[in-house]
Amino acid sequence: MLRIFLAMVFSSLILASNLALANQNEVKVGIYKGKTYGAVGIYDTLKEIPNFHPEYFTRIDKENLLRFDVVIIPATGYYIIKEKERLALNAYAYSGYGVLLSSYSVGGWRDRFKVFPEIATATGRVDNRTILVTDKRHPVTKGMDKIIHSYYDHIILKPGPLGRVLANDDSGIHPEIIAGVVGNKGKVLCVGNAFGIASDNSDIKVEGTEKKLLVQGIAWLAKDTPKDSSSYSEWEELSVLRLKIEETCLENYHTICKLWYELGTELDGAGYDLEIFELKEKSIESKVRLLQKKLENAVNNLKDENHRFTERIIKKSFNLIQSKEIQSIQKQVNEHNEEIVEKVKNIEKQFAPEIKSLVEEVNLLTKERAKEPVPRESDWFSKDRFIRIFSYHGYFRKPDYVTKALKWLNTTVLQTYYFQHVWSGDRSIDVEKELYELSKRYNLPIIPGAADYGKIDWFNSAEFKQSIEKEYNTWGKYPGFAGVELDEPTITDKDVRNEEGYKRFREYLRNKYSSSKLKELGIINLESTIPPEKQEESPVLWTELQYFKIELMVNYLKEIEDYLKSIRPDLVFLPPIMQLLVPFTKL
Repeated sequence: MLRIFLAMVFSSLILASNLALANQNEVKVGIYKGKTYGAVGIYDTLKEIPNFHPEYFTRIDKENLLRFDVVIIPATGYYIIKEKERLALNAYAYSGYGVLLSSYSVGGWRDRFKVFPEIATATGRVDNRTILVTDKRHPVTKGMDKIIHSYYDHIILKPGPLGRVLANDDSGIHPEIIAGVVGNKGKVLCVGNAFGIASDNSDIKVEGTEKKLLVQGIAWLAKDTPKDSSSYSEWEELSVLRLKIEETCLENYHTICKLWYELGTELDGAGYDLEIFELKEKSIESKVRLLQKKLENAVNNLKDENHRFTERIIKKSFNLIQSKEIQSIQKQVNEHNEEIVEKVKNIEKQFAPEIKSLVEEVNLLTKERAKEPVPRESDWFSKDRFIRIFSYHGYFRKPDYVTKALKWLNTTVLQTYYFQHVWSGDRSIDVEKELYELSKRYNLPIIPGAADYGKIDWFNSAEFKQSIEKEYNTWGKYPGFAGVELDEPTITDKDVRNEEGYKRFREYLRNKYSSSKLKELGIINLESTIPPEKQEESPVLWTELQYFKIELMVNYLKEIEDYLKSIRPDLVFLPPIMQLLVPFTKL
């Protein structure tokens, strides 16, 4: 009897819920099916709800958005909502429509664009499935104590000045559901959970309390909103202006950071040189430390000033855009921007000459100390020692700074992507020369990398030997030249599918097996044997081809190493092999 009673109660609740929805007006729900997760699960759930008419859309723009009463942007994963898309969503909501943002689509964590920062922004994530309702009177969370969602994590949210927190995670600390009203009575709902996704990222229907949150959320977003499409363009212009204000404030921050980078790295380099060369010049060291502290204080004070202004003006912009008076602060923002630029110039004028003088003084000392050679240990590249190899691709074109940093990290050897006679990428001879010059000063071995990219003739090493000889003739005079790196050598079936390859393959088989063994393996006429293109054609020959390629590569690399040692015995050959030559799982 108890089971029958509970079943009747449950059925009554579902009926009451559906009747409540049936009394509402028809709701057109747009589900963004771009680079998102969960759109299918959300659609399959909503199509079963009376009066909800879900439909997919694939572009976030005016034409698509205004077709719907409410739009849902499901979890976006690592996809970042673009600037134009944010402005479109802003104008849509401010015109009196409803927007639901789920999980990463809220924006603000891992990306710069916060879609509705006046309502909520994302700040992190938690591996948990439980959300605790804190506001049980709000229509979105009414009648709910806690929500269990399908995905294994949820995003942590931070409320904006217009956001109302409706639920936290089960710690009771981190907000998870935030709602708010914007512009012309438009509504925005931000939730930390990802609707319609299982833990393995597959699409599933939204069930249980999470479904109730979705349904009640859409119902609230659609109810009593004017949906004034004629005001869209005006709100879009206001949103552009607000975004411009945010961008200007961010630009000020970058201007200050650039100042710190340009002046601070010069000072850091001077201090680092004092340590590297063990220069016990206390007076100069004190000057460096004191100047570093003064510069840091000046920059931080300016950062704090800009931060306080930014916080105040952004918060003010949230309120002023509601009343369409945001233009009133544009002049204030421009004036602040001019003040920041002027103060940055003043700091530069104050510190740059003194920093330049101090750096020159340190450089004179290090040049004298650099004349005292630091002998490199003979076993610097030994299997009995820990080897720390750093690869320099050349993107950062300040060799002095790079070399200092690597030396500070106790780098054993610097492998570069500069190899004058093979490397065909974007090279800079000046940078390369400076690296070798610095290798004398910092005693850092350099191994230039030669790009392979299918250019190796595995049957003839003469061309590569010639390029090594040219490289050595160019840079071998520098003590820093320590060897050659062959960048990810790769041997493919195509490399050996030619007359020379077939000839070498037959020699390999002849040397490896006796005549009787060859017949036992099914190889009757060796002189006409050609390796198969697919494993299933002849598993034995296909397997032997893989081992043949291994032997061919090993012999080639050993030949190059011997040649390098013949030029100078202490030179090192590095051929990092990334290719899995034999898929052993198939043998």
